[in-house]
Amino acid sequence: MARKLDQKYHSTQPGTIGPIEARLREHGKPNEHAISGLVLGAFGELSTDCYGLACATARMKAAKYL
Repeated sequence: MARKLDQKYHSTQPGTIGPIEARLREHGKPNEHAISGLVLGAFGELSTDCYGLACATARMKAAKYL
């Protein structure tokens, strides 16, 4: 998706890394787990990334207090 945006708005040639993709790559490896999608549903459902964030936060807090 970032490559398509780079090509559309920044005239980046196919096969090269544009500014949007470069910025996203600063946050981690270019795979599906590099960026987390925190999604809250209308009926209280949460995405798996929300649960992962909650667990990571709880572990960090527990480690701090122990």
